[in-house]
Amino acid sequence: MNSFIHASAGIILSIVVACLSFLLSRVIPSLGAATIAIIIGIVMRNTIVKQSLFSYGTKFVEGKFLEVAVMLLGANITLYTIQELGLNGILFIIISIFTTIYVYISLGKFLHIPLSIKLLMAGGNAVCGSSAVASIAPIINAKEEHKGQVITIVNLVGTFWMLVLPLIAQFLYRDNPIQMAALLGGTLPSVGQVTAASHLISSSLVQDAMLFKIVRISMIVCVVIVMRTYYQKSYSHSNNISPKSSSRVLLPWYIIAFMLLCILNTLQLIPELIRYFFTSLQNWLEVIALAAIGLRLDLHKFIQSGFALLWYAIITSLTQISLVIVFLHFMIK
Repeated sequence: MNSFIHASAGIILSIVVACLSFLLSRVIPSLGAATIAIIIGIVMRNTIVKQSLFSYGTKFVEGKFLEVAVMLLGANITLYTIQELGLNGILFIIISIFTTIYVYISLGKFLHIPLSIKLLMAGGNAVCGSSAVASIAPIINAKEEHKGQVITIVNLVGTFWMLVLPLIAQFLYRDNPIQMAALLGGTLPSVGQVTAASHLISSSLVQDAMLFKIVRISMIVCVVIVMRTYYQKSYSHSNNISPKSSSRVLLPWYIIAFMLLCILNTLQLIPELIRYFFTSLQNWLEVIALAAIGLRLDLHKFIQSGFALLWYAIITSLTQISLVIVFLHFMIK
C-alpha cells in the first residue's frame, strides 16, 4: 500500500509540473514546455519537495514514459519524408550525426569524461535529445544519475543555442532559407527547440527545419546500434571481459516499436486521427518525463559533479555547430 502511495505521489506530481509547464510555455514560448518542466522540477526538488516520498513514482515516470514517447515518434516519420531532402540533404544529416558522435567521444576522452556520459551526450546531441538519451541509456548500463545529468545538460545547452542559432543563421544565410532550416534542424536536440528557433526567424521556416529534424530522428536506430557496439568494444578493451549487456536483445522494445510505427506510417496504415493522437501523447509523455527528471535532480550533487560536464557540453556543442556550418557551405545550396 505504501509503495502504491509513493508511486502515485511521484506520478501525480510529475503530471502537475508538466501541466504547469505547458501553461507557462504559452507565456514564454521561446523556452518551450520541455525546458520549463526541467527547471520547475529542479527548483521544486531542491526547495519544497521531499524526495523520499516522490522518488519511486518519479523514477517510474522518467523511465517508462520516455520509452513510450520514443516509440510514438515513429508515427511521425515515413520513408518518403527522408526522400524529400534529396541526396545532398540526406548525406548532410548522416555526416553531421556521425561527426557529432565523433566530436563528443573524442573530446570526452581528452577531458576524461566517463564512457557512459560520453555516449549519452553524443547520442542526445546527434539525434533527438532526451529521447535518444533514453534509448541509449539501458544498452550501455548507464546509471540513472548520469542519465538525469545528461538529459538536463542537453536541454539547458540546447535552449541556449535555440536562442542564439537563429541570429547566427540570419547572419550567415540571410538569402538562403534552406541553409537556415538545415542549420536549425541539423543541430538542435529537441523538436520543440527546432520549432521555437524557426519561429524566431519566420513561421514559414518551420516546415523545412522540421524536415531536417525528422530525418535526424529517423536515424535513432542506427545511432543506438553504433553506441551499443562502441560500448561493448570499449568495455571489453578496458576490462578484458564482455559487458553484461551483451546478452540482451540488440534493440530495446521501444526502438523496435518505433521502426514498426514508421513502416506502418509509410504504408499509410495509421489513420490521421490516430497519428494526431500519438503526436500529442508523445509530446505530453516527454514533458512529464522531463518534469520527473527535474524532480529527481539533487542540485548540490549536480553542481559538484556537473560543472565539468557543462564545460564539456559547451565546448563540444561549439565544435559541433562549427563543423555543421562548414558542411552546409559545401552540401546545401
